[in-house]
Parts: sequence; C-alpha cells; structure tokens
Amino acid sequence: MSLARIDPWFILLPALMSATFIGLWLTTSLHANTAEHQRFAALPLVQESDGVDLLLIPRGSITTADGRMLSIARSVLLGRSEVTQATWNTVMAHNPSRERGDHLPVEWVSWDDCQEFIRRLSLRHGRTYRLPSEDEWAYACHAGSRAGSFDGARETYVHARALAPADACPANAWGLRGMHGNAWEWCADILPDGQRVMRGGSCNLYPVWCPPDDRLSYPAGFHHERRGLRLALDLTD
Repeated sequence: MSLARIDPWFILLPALMSATFIGLWLTTSLHANTAEHQRFAALPLVQESDGVDLLLIPRGSITTADGRMLSIARSVLLGRSEVTQATWNTVMAHNPSRERGDHLPVEWVSWDDCQEFIRRLSLRHGRTYRLPSEDEWAYACHAGSRAGSFDGARETYVHARALAPADACPANAWGLRGMHGNAWEWCADILPDGQRVMRGGSCNLYPVWCPPDDRLSYPAGFHHERRGLRLALDLTD
C-alpha cells in the first residue's frame, strides 16, 4: 500500500486516524528517515482528552558514535513529552510532585506507581499503554543520529535546577520533547537483579551526565525527585 493512496485521508488524520487504523501498515512498512516517515514525523497519531499525545517512532536501526547497534523491530508510538502533573492528577486523583505545576512533568513517582497509572489510563481509554523499553527509548532519543540529539551547549533544560513545562523543552528530530534533562524517565525493563531502569537525566544534573545512553537503576518502589515517565503504545493496539 503506497502512501499516495491514503493521501485523501492525510488531511483528516488528527480527527480520524487512530493507531489501529494505520497500525499494521506503519508497523510493517515504514522505516526511519524515509520520505514516508518525514510526512508522519511530529504528527500526533493519538491524542487523548487528558493530555496524552503520542508520536510515531518508525522501526529501524542505527549505529551509535561508540559503535553500538540500536534497533527496534516494530514501529511504536511514544509520548511527545513526559507525562504532566495535570494528566497524572486526572487519572490518579492526586499529584505526588513536590514542585507543582499542571504543565510540569509529574515527579516523585516509582516504577510501581507508573504501572498503576498506566493500568488506570488504559482502562480509561480502552488501549494498552505501557512504559517504553530501554531500547525503544534510546533509539527514539537518537532520532536517527549516531551521536543522539543531545548538545550540552544548547540544552538549556539540563542543569536548570528546576522543572520546565513538558511541552516547552527542546524537541529532537522526531518531535520528542525533553529527552534530556527535566525528569528521569522510567523504562519497562527489569534487570537480572530486579532493578528497574530510568533514562534521560534530570534538570539537577550537569550536561555531561545527560547523554542519550546514560542510565540509572533502582528498585521498583523507589521514589525520589525528578523521577517521571513517558508513555508508549503499540501501533496495533
């Protein structure tokens, strides 16, 4: 199926296109940094009334600057930005964050808290939301670049010492905001010792500690400042 054949629908995508509607084609046919991908890049394929806004991450692979291979076999949707306090409060009826603001990323949430939020959000919208895998997160952060999208000299939200509105952070080449700094983001992975992984650094850190491939790991019940999340959704959901 060529993209040209669905062009009449393209102008109606925000209202009519769901992940299910185009999921199979995007999952199996669309590759990163092709002309087709550029037409879908930064276009929200899922927008929920409570602030969830997801972008397409096309399947593919890259070799990073240090020679590692990053790849995902299936295209996926990821949150344009970190989950905000307003969205968390709408779903969970409380806000655990200590630095308050509706448009700031939610913080002080554990991996277990994120799973409960995702369970309730999924029931609310009839979808199966989840945390991104570590590979999905890192691949999306690089956005087709060997070095990743991070430039410490220009990344003003790293070492800012305060959270910034999630939608105000710089976007990478695929439209994802706040992949460096602001709040650490939990990933789905469970390490052999039972620890859970987080990526992206926070606004408390110096830029050297926020490259795309840095990680931390903590127990599933660990709470601390600047710990948040970004959503993922399979295209065929």
